[in-house]
Amino acid sequence: MLAGRIDAAFADVDTVRRRVVEIATQAAERRTALDRAALTDIRPLLLDLLAHDGTLFESLGVAVSGTSLSDTPRWLEWWRRDGRNKAQFISHALNPDSVGFYDYQSREWFRLPVTTRRPHAVGPYVDAGGIEVCTVTLAIPIALPSGSVSVAGGDLSIAALEALLLDTLGTRAHKVVLLAANGRVVTSNTARYVTGSRLRADGPQATPDQIVPIPSADPHRLPWQLLAMPD
Repeated sequence: MLAGRIDAAFADVDTVRRRVVEIATQAAERRTALDRAALTDIRPLLLDLLAHDGTLFESLGVAVSGTSLSDTPRWLEWWRRDGRNKAQFISHALNPDSVGFYDYQSREWFRLPVTTRRPHAVGPYVDAGGIEVCTVTLAIPIALPSGSVSVAGGDLSIAALEALLLDTLGTRAHKVVLLAANGRVVTSNTARYVTGSRLRADGPQATPDQIVPIPSADPHRLPWQLLAMPD
């Protein structure tokens, strides 16, 4: 259940990727520039995906590389749920000279898929300058006809992941931690292990009673584990 829902979220991000490739391919065939105006054609798709009941996403969008668009070296077509089953465009500070400049192109969630050309689940981390909350970003590289690589991504709601974990376990009788590849707690069923924290390297709580890999369709993009912790 847990792995299947996250794999489905990856599939939604890949739907965004495919739509961007389609828009870019059409622009190339017409010999017209791919710019911010053309990229807005993905908005209906983003709004639809964010409106789905039970979505794990906090936000969803596209982050472009420096050469992907003809009219700007930086752009985030990124939308966030507003709590009323609607979504709002997130305006970021993308001018390097501006206060609060969000240099997303240097962030791990952008760099990893661009350099490895593979999907990744990045985090948990605090997205300072972005959506300003602790999140996990599912990121997939977008190889464009021009040869540049941008990123389709979705920020997962930690609250939704916690609810999913509890539904999957069906009990609080055992302390269980969902641990990400960066060694940080994604979520758990106990207040002892909070999101974003690292498991202590010393003490009895450092050694789990059992470790179960998350059986994702692509273990490389989701190398997470469920840890049963001692009382």
